[in-house]
Amino acid sequence: HFPATRPFQMVALDIVSPLPEAENGYQYIFTMIDRFTRYVAAVPLKTSTAKEVTLAFTNEWIYRHGIPETILSDNGAQFTGKVAECMSEIMGIKQAFTSSYHPQTNGMLERFHRYLKKRLGLDITDNCEWTLFLPAIVTSYNIAPNKMTMVSPHELIYGEKFKLITDNTLKVFNGKKDSDYESLHEYKGTLQKQLKILRDGALKTQSVYDTKRKRFENKLKHKDNFEIGDSALLFVGDQRVGNKAKLLPKFVGPYTVIQRMSPVTLRIQSEKGFQKTVHASKIRKLNMEDKNPKRVSEEHVEEGPPPLEPVDLQST
Repeated sequence: HFPATRPFQMVALDIVSPLPEAENGYQYIFTMIDRFTRYVAAVPLKTSTAKEVTLAFTNEWIYRHGIPETILSDNGAQFTGKVAECMSEIMGIKQAFTSSYHPQTNGMLERFHRYLKKRLGLDITDNCEWTLFLPAIVTSYNIAPNKMTMVSPHELIYGEKFKLITDNTLKVFNGKKDSDYESLHEYKGTLQKQLKILRDGALKTQSVYDTKRKRFENKLKHKDNFEIGDSALLFVGDQRVGNKAKLLPKFVGPYTVIQRMSPVTLRIQSEKGFQKTVHASKIRKLNMEDKNPKRVSEEHVEEGPPPLEPVDLQST
C-alpha cells in the first residue's frame, strides 16, 4: 500500500500499449495520476523509450505540478534504467515499484486505463486520429466526481468545480459570485477554507478504505505465513491468453521466498536465479501434492534482477 496525504506528494506512472498507430506516428500513451486527488494526465508518445518517457514526465507533470516525493511504477525498463535513476537522484525523488502479476497495486491507474480504453474504443476508426480525443477524455475524467473521494480531482486541486459551457457564472463553495468579493485576500481565504473541507473529507474517506484494506491484508498475511526459504508456486493463470490457455498450468515454479518486503509483498527467486517482487495473493506454498510442478520455461517471462531495489515506504 502506498499512501498519500496531500496533492502531488506521490504520482503513479504507466504506459498504455499497444494502440493503433496514428497518422502522426503516435502509438503509446504515457499516463500519470496523483495518488491523493486522482488527477490524471496522459501524453501520446511515438516510442516508449526511457528518454522520451522521462522528457514527457518532466514537461507535462513536473513543470506543471512540481516535483513529487515519490513515483510509483512497474519494473519496466523505462522506469528502472539509468535515465530514470539519474532523474530521480538529481530531483530527490524516491522510486517505488508495484508487484509483478498484481496490477491492482497501481489500481488507480488501472481504473483510469479502463475508462480511457473504453472511450477511445467508442471514438477510434481505422482512419481516425485517436490523439485528437485524448485531451477531452482526460478532462472528462478529471472533472467527474470520484467514487472514493466523492468530489472531482479538479475540485480537490482548485477548490472549484470545472466551468462548463452551460455554466452562467463562476461560483465557489459558499455560493458567492466572483464579483461579490471585496478583495483578492477575501477570495483567497474562502478558497483555502473550501480546499480544507474538501481535502479533509477525502482523507476521511480514504482512511475508512485503508482500514478495510488492512483487515483484508492481515487475513492474507496469516493465510500462508510465508517464511524466508519457503518453496512456493507463482500463479500465472491470469496471464495466459489464446485457445490453449485452459490447458496450460495456472501455477509455475518452484520459487524460493528470499525476502519479505511488506506484510503482503514478497521477493521470490526461481531455480535459475531470476527474482521477482510479487503480491502474496499471487503465490502459494509448495505442498506434497505438487510432486511435479511445471518448471519455469523459457517462454515464461522473467523480470530478472532489477537495476533498482523497490523502496519500502513503511520504513522511510
